[in-house]
Amino acid sequence: MADMMKTKPFKRMAQRVTETQILFPALALIVSAVLWMGTVLLIRVDTQATRDSALAMTRELTETYEAQVLRVLREIEQNFKIIQYAFDQQPRDQILAELSVRELLPPTLLFNIAILGPGGRPLPGSATLAYPVDEDTLATHAQSDNLIIDAPAATTSSSEYLQFRRRLSNQQGDFVGVAVIEADAAFFTSSYDESRMGENGMLALIGTEGQVKVRRLGQQVIAGEPMNYGEFMEGLASDMETVSLLRRSPLDGELRYISARALFGFPLAVAVGLSEAEQHAPMQARADTYIARGALINLLLLLVIGLLWRLSAQLARSRRLEVENKIAHAEQIEYLAYHDGLTGLPNRSLFSKLLSQNIAQGVRANTQLALMFLDLDHFKYINDTLGHDAGDDLLKEVSQRLRDALRESDIVARLGGDEFVVILPVVKTAEECVTVARKIIQTVAKPYQLAGQNFSVTASIGISMFPEDGRDEETLTKHADIAMYKAKQEGKNTFQLYSSNLHAESIERLALESNLRQALERDQFTLMFQVKQNLKRDGISGVQAVLRWQHPHMGLVTPSRFLKAAEEMGLLVPIGRWMLNQACRLHQQWLAASGQTLCIAVELWRPMFYASHLLADIQSALKDAGLPPECLEVEISESVLMEDIDKSIKILSNLKALGVRIALGNFGVGYSCMGNLRSLPVDVIKLDRSFVSNLSPDNEDRERAEAICTLGKSLGMTLIADGVETDSQMQYLKANSTRCLEGFYRNSPMTAEAFSNLIQSLERQAS
Repeated sequence: MADMMKTKPFKRMAQRVTETQILFPALALIVSAVLWMGTVLLIRVDTQATRDSALAMTRELTETYEAQVLRVLREIEQNFKIIQYAFDQQPRDQILAELSVRELLPPTLLFNIAILGPGGRPLPGSATLAYPVDEDTLATHAQSDNLIIDAPAATTSSSEYLQFRRRLSNQQGDFVGVAVIEADAAFFTSSYDESRMGENGMLALIGTEGQVKVRRLGQQVIAGEPMNYGEFMEGLASDMETVSLLRRSPLDGELRYISARALFGFPLAVAVGLSEAEQHAPMQARADTYIARGALINLLLLLVIGLLWRLSAQLARSRRLEVENKIAHAEQIEYLAYHDGLTGLPNRSLFSKLLSQNIAQGVRANTQLALMFLDLDHFKYINDTLGHDAGDDLLKEVSQRLRDALRESDIVARLGGDEFVVILPVVKTAEECVTVARKIIQTVAKPYQLAGQNFSVTASIGISMFPEDGRDEETLTKHADIAMYKAKQEGKNTFQLYSSNLHAESIERLALESNLRQALERDQFTLMFQVKQNLKRDGISGVQAVLRWQHPHMGLVTPSRFLKAAEEMGLLVPIGRWMLNQACRLHQQWLAASGQTLCIAVELWRPMFYASHLLADIQSALKDAGLPPECLEVEISESVLMEDIDKSIKILSNLKALGVRIALGNFGVGYSCMGNLRSLPVDVIKLDRSFVSNLSPDNEDRERAEAICTLGKSLGMTLIADGVETDSQMQYLKANSTRCLEGFYRNSPMTAEAFSNLIQSLERQAS
């Protein structure tokens, strides 16, 4: 554990160092530092090599210069010895001439040689001296036998001479004169080599008494400068070796590599100086090159590192974005896995988890919870009429209203379609659930603005409670669904608490729905036929085809028991198409057999009436059966027609153009169609059975039925009364111009065979 504690900080630090924003700047700094350290080191090495070379060359030049000067001085000394010898052996007036003839004197081109007597008078053959020898000088020589070297006062003239003098003595040692040799001062610096010493190098012959006998700086020759000999020679004087130093020259302030040597046996020293600036110039040029190359290389490296940094940063950013996208995608997937994409509410999966959690909490806390199963009434109608976009908007608005109507602790989820569930985590009594259910119903029932129109939608709610109605998620949901279905059966826009009695009804309904889907495939539907009685002629005016389901276990099932389920399952269109085809086929057979020109009526349910293929279906049914269009009467309910009156008129016009008869069924229930009746291309109006059943004299429906009869008669339409069951009803309708009637008063719906026998019997009676 301790090792792990130590390792983690190190690992974090290593990760931190490898981050792009730290790694590449650090790498650039290190590379630049190494590069410039190498450059500086190279310059230093070169500088040191240049310095060492300059010092070595200074020493070499000094030793060479020393040898050259010594050779000249020794020649001069040798000349003085020759003169002294000749002075002792020959007549003094002929000494110089004799020595010259014998070529024992140096060439006069370089040297001026003179012999002065004790009073300063030159002997014959003496050269004219550049500098006369005065009495004080002669007195000095009279007292000393030393070689005296004089130079003129400081001058830059190129014609100055150095004067070498030495005392002449007789054999007794008495002062008898002075031998003088003058030499061009420039001669002593003629070894100046500009190719090695540069333009600002120095050669100097220095007197130990503090006078620079001659000094050459490049092309300039200077003689007779005063100087501090001891100070100049400090650090340079050595008998064993030649010492070189870099110092500033006391004569001109120039920084030079200087070396000097005292000349043995002479009061002189030679000095050589090399200009530090000139000697370092090549090295400085190389240093500048090193720096330029270093800067260029450093710039290239920085560009490469910068490029790598940029690429690495882009790669890191891409990876980071990729990771972020993956995380966002994973979060989105997780969100979509547990939430409804349209409303943002928890979906079925999350609802299942939340309900299970709340059930577990209820078990631990010994509390009740309620589950509400909510389904919108007629939501399919909204989708079919306004489109799915309007349906989606409605679902989102309902979701928001549910959230606003409930507490924060309550849970709303959407299971799919128009199905919502609500979990009330803690409830004490069923009355609390009822209160919430009523609040939800009121909230949902408020108007909606959809596709620019105001619409109202209601909701049916089923309620189950934990633990009374179930102790697990599946049972509670199933029981709430059963209760919701019961609420819809009770008229919708209401709620229903679950009870055990609902369970049996639900099982029956489920069995019905299960078998209904297979009924068409198994040919379990059949048609029955309701005769339309003509009151004026007391005969048959037509027949109404009615649907029945021949259930293998439940027997003959009327549409009232299965049509709603068929509508919810989307089976009304295929069932209606089968019904239409079957009615046309049978009716054509009857017409062919009996010669009757009866008309058969088939009801068009709402989905079939608004289907785009309605005309094609009718044409196909007529064509397949060979039935004339005028023998088919399609019946549309007034409520279906009024859902979209403009569209309905177009459909009716197309049907009329096809040649079929049109009947308006359930007419008069809401007066909704009476104002538009003149514009509807209908042939028959069927008085709703609710009016027929209430034809007592003091009943309001009787007045309405009379108004409908009058209206139909004035428009020339055939009026049929539906659901006539008594003689009084028949008599009343007959008296009020009702042409036909349907109902059990004359007969109940019969099979195809019975109806065939009936019309054949009527045919025989007629013949």
